[in-house]
Amino acid sequence: MGKNASIVEVRTPTGKPSVFGPLPEMIQRFPILGGPFGTVVHDDRLDRIAAMFEVSDYVYVWRRNSERSDSILVKKVRRRGTRQDLLQAAGRDTSKGIDALYKSSMPVAIGWLTDSSIAVVHSDVEYRGQLFEGQFFLSIVNTRTRLSCADLQLSVPRDPFPRFAFHGETLYALVQHVPEDGDALAYVVRFPMPSTCAARQR
Repeated sequence: MGKNASIVEVRTPTGKPSVFGPLPEMIQRFPILGGPFGTVVHDDRLDRIAAMFEVSDYVYVWRRNSERSDSILVKKVRRRGTRQDLLQAAGRDTSKGIDALYKSSMPVAIGWLTDSSIAVVHSDVEYRGQLFEGQFFLSIVNTRTRLSCADLQLSVPRDPFPRFAFHGETLYALVQHVPEDGDALAYVVRFPMPSTCAARQR
């Protein structure tokens, strides 16, 4: 991350970097958190960018080359959300960083669905023995109404971790199945966006 900005864009062929985008208040207060807790996912649609950070439960929206941004809360219904208490403690005392590790939800994918709808996938990671497992949740936010369809649990394997990508109004997950005997199998799971949402909230 750049100083007081969240995204560095390098244009070719000049290679000249452009630094822009908002930083969550938590990283502004405790810049040291931008390293171990600096995960950010972003997507752009025309000249508008949407981003979500590991240290915040808000999705940030802004126009390219603009200093103004908007932030919309993605309420937690099933996922852990961001543990602000543990992050603040780690910001004040880095030895407490391990307490916050793997205890907050982490954004792993984001995408514009329409001009006013953004979808985000979060993971809740658990460390079991020598393995990492995860649960995955889909949330949809309307930037105009500020309503959200929060934490729809995705039916994907907990391990190995899937890889997610949005295309249009569909979420795709690349997943693996590792049988006890034989080679690992990889396949793609398709999740069309729901037309209704029982978890829709203000």
